[in-house]
Amino acid sequence: MNSEKDLSALLERIQDYQETEHQKNRRRIRNGFRSMLIVPTIIFILMFLSEQTGTSKLVMLVVWIVSMLLIAAYLIVVDFVDYKLMHVLESKEAAVEEIADASDAADSPAAKAAEAILRRTNNVQEDRS
Repeated sequence: MNSEKDLSALLERIQDYQETEHQKNRRRIRNGFRSMLIVPTIIFILMFLSEQTGTSKLVMLVVWIVSMLLIAAYLIVVDFVDYKLMHVLESKEAAVEEIADASDAADSPAAKAAEAILRRTNNVQEDRS
């Protein structure tokens, strides 16, 4: 009985962690896209203002290209981490279904925890799409 409570508590903590990480990744991606708009705008403004200061436009263009590549690499890494997180979530869903099938009574704490986790997993996957 106690091990079932520990199992359900552990599964709940894992689920909560994955949900918060997924939400953080969505926020990171949103901020990355914002920075793809803001950073080039600032660089172009500096490039046009640099005519008066004598800074080379070539240097500003190189800075612009490098910043765009770095932001794109950041977005790729964050999206890959989120993809792997969702993959782990799907494999965990299969394990939880096995736990639910293995439990004898539908009223057992393990079955209730498994059902709750499956509901949360479906909510996170709906948010992803």
